[in-house]
Amino acid sequence: MAPAAEPETVYSFRTILAPRDAPAVGETRVVAQGWVSGGLFTERSGRLDRAVSSEEGGFILPEGQFLALARSRMLIGCTIDRVKIRAGRPHVCLADLDGDGRFEAWFPFFDEIVLFANTRKAPLAKMKPVAPVGLRPVDEAGLEEVIPEVGFEITPLKGRLEFCRTVKGQSDGYCTHAGPALDSSGQEATIRAFGAAFSYRRLGDRYEVKTIAPLRIQPYGAGS
Repeated sequence: MAPAAEPETVYSFRTILAPRDAPAVGETRVVAQGWVSGGLFTERSGRLDRAVSSEEGGFILPEGQFLALARSRMLIGCTIDRVKIRAGRPHVCLADLDGDGRFEAWFPFFDEIVLFANTRKAPLAKMKPVAPVGLRPVDEAGLEEVIPEVGFEITPLKGRLEFCRTVKGQSDGYCTHAGPALDSSGQEATIRAFGAAFSYRRLGDRYEVKTIAPLRIQPYGAGS
């Protein structure tokens, strides 16, 4: 009997919301938009323990480069932001082909990393070599030091409290349209969304918002 074929190496990313400078419990703010904002990350992250480069690819990743780690039986880490290389502006992904805990190959990833959980086949035949480089894990507290290009805000939109994606701090129009309805009467009301709770009242085109329960780090979609 022929030996069973090796399973294909696949990978995917799971997005987490990491609020930044979120209001504390009991804190009141008057805001027009962006009740809470923060960064979009993957559930595991790390930093390179030294610089790595590819002359063929036309890039240098510095020591400490932040990487989003994929869900995969192979260690795969990709730059959370896009990087300019000879072939365009993809995420640069590094792969540990021999299972020794260090990356020794790279490939470009042109799709989105956060918010889209599609599973893909690792392009083993198209990976290019790099000098082996290790990884230092980053915990949730370490995410405070990182400001990714792609983030989020919880914000009023068309009478509801919605999740919107931001790029460099500005909404790019990708928003949910199923958030809880907001009371526009000007009377004090309470609303819960994404695991957080707020009391609020409308003041013209703004809202006076008091945090009852803060938004915490969580998988995307877990508390909506």
